[in-house]
Amino acid sequence: MFATGQPVYRPSVAVAERNGLVSSPRAVATFLTSMKPYLNEVTRSRAQWIRDIGVLLEDARRQHASVVAQGATRVGRAQVVIFREAHTRIAAIGAPADCEVIHRAVLTWLDKQMAACDVMVDVGLRGDLPRLREVQGLLAEGRFHAQKFNDEFVRLVALVRAAARAPSARGRTSRATSPRRRGGR
Repeated sequence: MFATGQPVYRPSVAVAERNGLVSSPRAVATFLTSMKPYLNEVTRSRAQWIRDIGVLLEDARRQHASVVAQGATRVGRAQVVIFREAHTRIAAIGAPADCEVIHRAVLTWLDKQMAACDVMVDVGLRGDLPRLREVQGLLAEGRFHAQKFNDEFVRLVALVRAAARAPSARGRTSRATSPRRRGGR
């Protein structure tokens, strides 16, 4: 219940059983597609960031610590802006009930990416290069949430597709499966 004492709307069990979703398939599809532009931008940028981290780790073995520290600060500061922007935008998208797990997974994944950037900046400011290993640990934790996101995405898309193929709640069949009318109509 809300604080007002009014009951919370809960769709009937029949609706949930009909298509496996509590939310409308359209709401789920809209939510998933609304995240896409932000995720596309983040994943494109992240790919270069991961390459930059690899270079920094290799440079840590060969170059002077101050050069690597400056690079870590520069790379961390540049990338965290992109992750924060995506986090803010995605957090602002209203998630239907069926999308709460995927919403939480993507936001937690972004949190791990931002934490890794913060460690990089701190490494650069303090010159503590061994802490670059912490970045790798945070990225590993982030992979868990990325996998959760991917699994949930596949599940939700399958449910939306199944709902689109299923007969409607009023007993009509979908256009794709309904027989053609005869008699010129």
